[in-house]
Amino acid sequence: MNNKEWLDRAREELPGWYSFIKILDERLDYLFPRGYQIEQIKEKYGTLRFYYIEDSQDDIARDIGRCCVAYAESMSARVCMHCGERGFTRTDVSWHCTLCDSCFNKEYPTGKE
Repeated sequence: MNNKEWLDRAREELPGWYSFIKILDERLDYLFPRGYQIEQIKEKYGTLRFYYIEDSQDDIARDIGRCCVAYAESMSARVCMHCGERGFTRTDVSWHCTLCDSCFNKEYPTGKE
């Protein structure tokens, strides 16, 4: 998949996180003027995982890119993956997920599986 396809998929599957995924994409585009390639965007253990490759010879740009990804991934632990409101990582259901109370209650009406 190309970057646009990965971003479109993220918008569909992780709509609550899409705003900072898009900002991350814009920052990486700026840091790596020769381009970068998204390898995968997914949720794992309730938080965002964003994998990419680039061929920059600029160590500072690479370090900043890693910091940008780490920041976005850490933000995902506090933002509902469905709606983008304040949420937290839930571990008391079959899979770890970061949801606000409203989305959690829709997904798990009894609060349990």
